[in-house]
Amino acid sequence: MLCLPRSSRNCFLQKDDSISAIRGSNDGPLLIFEPSQSRPKAVPSRTRRAAWIYPSHEPGNIEHRTSNSEHPMKEQDSGRPQELPSGSGVQCAMLSGKSLPAQRGEVLSELSAKSKFLSVAAPLREIPRVERLGKNHGGYRGETIDIRAVLRDITDAAQTHGWTAEIFHCTREFDLAALHRHPTTGHPPPPARIYISTGIHGDEPAGPLAALRLLHDNRWPDNAELWLCPCLNPAGFTRNTRENAEGIDLNRGYRNPVTPEILAHIAWLQRQPAFDLYLLLHEDWETHGFYLYEQNPDGRPSLAEKMIEGIEKVCPIEQSEMIEGREAKGGIIRPNLDPRARPQWAEAFYLIMRKSRLGYTLEAPSDFPLSVRVNALVTAVHAALKNFRSL
Repeated sequence: MLCLPRSSRNCFLQKDDSISAIRGSNDGPLLIFEPSQSRPKAVPSRTRRAAWIYPSHEPGNIEHRTSNSEHPMKEQDSGRPQELPSGSGVQCAMLSGKSLPAQRGEVLSELSAKSKFLSVAAPLREIPRVERLGKNHGGYRGETIDIRAVLRDITDAAQTHGWTAEIFHCTREFDLAALHRHPTTGHPPPPARIYISTGIHGDEPAGPLAALRLLHDNRWPDNAELWLCPCLNPAGFTRNTRENAEGIDLNRGYRNPVTPEILAHIAWLQRQPAFDLYLLLHEDWETHGFYLYEQNPDGRPSLAEKMIEGIEKVCPIEQSEMIEGREAKGGIIRPNLDPRARPQWAEAFYLIMRKSRLGYTLEAPSDFPLSVRVNALVTAVHAALKNFRSL
């Protein structure tokens, strides 16, 4: 077989496998190959897979090992992998002549002249089949949502699953609500207190939809007390603008609040206990993939890598070394800054200074299909909750 189940630790590229092409990527060439007819099929034939290899060998060595290829091996410009040929058994593996990013873990490989196969000591992972839409020019130009309908569905889902709602602010158009869910078990240990918010920017529709999906999924840790603000700026969604109805970016006003929405939100937050974890669901219209910010001043066990590990199965990860002017690695930004030196505070700054010592701002890439972004945010939250519970 060409790709083993995830429970296996090895896969093998044999000499008789035919190479179709090599495409460049951020992490090295993407080797596209077809298994020989003699291989037994142990996985669905149309599954796309990849293995991260840490070789010192150049692609030419691999070409030598596969000199009987039916298709000539060729170097192509860097970019996303081409669509794999149709038909059964088409698979792919990642080959890199450079060191792997540390967060992917050490992966070893060896090329054996005697056995004539390449051994990859790592499980395989999916490559998301998604492309950028190319719509975002100067701002978000993608799909929009009927925020009133979404909020009605959120209210219904919350009531169905036993959440309570508190209206903490009313405008002419909308009521701003915070949802609360008690632990479903009263046994020790003490409940983890987790806060989730989204919808503070009206041109980031995946957040409220992710909140709705999370409520429908109802996959919350039993021993967790949860607070959810599903949409902090509904007026912005009716205009498809980042700002509120008055043209103010609400996510810059948490240090010296002046807008009624943020004044009310802060007053509500002050009535709540300290949170063990916060998750803020956002989107970025310029990014090439998903990324996140970690605020962890006390050096607690991180959830970032576990979230990225889950997200990369459903959405591309931003691999740039600089994101929004900050150093990043594997889609993770750990900003080394003191919010007290910043004249404007986002919600995350207020939370890390006043309510919590661990939190994440999740940024889905809004130039991808809306369904992909929703899946990425939902996957991130589920991964964070699952792994936070186990820490």
